[in-house]
Amino acid sequence: MSHETNAVAHRADAPGIARLAAEIAHEIRNPLTVLLGFVQLMKRGTDPRCLDVMESELTRLAALVDDFLQLARPADLRLKPIPAEQLLRETAALFAERAQAQGVTVRLRPLPPGLCLDADEPRVKQVLVNVVKNALEATPRGGTVELEAALSDGDLRPGEAAAYGEWIRLAVYDEGAGLTDEQLARAGEPFYTTKERGTGLGLAVCRRIMAEHGGRLAIGRRPEGGTQVFLFFPNKEK
Repeated sequence: MSHETNAVAHRADAPGIARLAAEIAHEIRNPLTVLLGFVQLMKRGTDPRCLDVMESELTRLAALVDDFLQLARPADLRLKPIPAEQLLRETAALFAERAQAQGVTVRLRPLPPGLCLDADEPRVKQVLVNVVKNALEATPRGGTVELEAALSDGDLRPGEAAAYGEWIRLAVYDEGAGLTDEQLARAGEPFYTTKERGTGLGLAVCRRIMAEHGGRLAIGRRPEGGTQVFLFFPNKEK
């Protein structure tokens, strides 16, 4: 590639980089402004509960930095065979207490025996935890969040199945209000979020992790209402 071509590519990337930098600065500035205000209040000897708010904002700031670092740094995957059933059961167990408090049922659909995926266990659990957390937040009291594992050769872009023939699909279904067309189109875009205190980085990191595994994350509307999230992994045993 010539120096001229390099310069053109750099200029083409510049608006995206500038926008990302501006969004990061905005997300960091908000909690810093809150913290500064409460420090000033504490200097005047006002409400000691300021410390609780400050702790909350610092925790959010630390989480934002962690998410951004995960999005930016290169992958270092440690792949090993992991039973799909084990992943889903352990993830469901993590949310058992929270689901009960919300009046929501977390249920595993019948799973095919012996289904394993070649994956980095901590990273895949990170994806599942993020997706199930979102599903719980969307599902009203009395509703159900379902987890599933299956073999799949559908729901993929044209030509995607050619490399392995079959894919292992993990799925999370919720009974929430579902997503609009715009929300579906922008889901996973850094800093796009429908949550009041969200950053939009969590789902972007999940997409990155799935891409590192040679798979992908797909989000759609359930025909009966709610949202479905599919995690596709190459079935390397085929």
